[in-house]
Amino acid sequence: HATQDWVDYAEDLLDMFNLAHRADELPTKFSRGLKQKTALIVGLIRPFSVLLIDEPFAGLDVPGQETLVEVIGDLAEQGASIICSTHQLDLLAVATRL
Repeated sequence: HATQDWVDYAEDLLDMFNLAHRADELPTKFSRGLKQKTALIVGLIRPFSVLLIDEPFAGLDVPGQETLVEVIGDLAEQGASIICSTHQLDLLAVATRL
């Protein structure tokens, strides 16, 4: 993909996780939930065919959890394999295998 495609994708993720207004800030002073969102965005921005995520919902507010479920579902529809460990199985409604 072209560089601009990745920039656009990063901006889309920032919008989806409601962090666009904080894009120029360093996350060192963010709350745990904002740090979790930032880490997820960093992990999602790179191209991959397999994504391994450990407790990705920890520290996220409900809108953040819903956004992550949506993103995981979209990635799976695009052919990515997502391996996720979580104690919140109800959030993995998009999973094809548990």
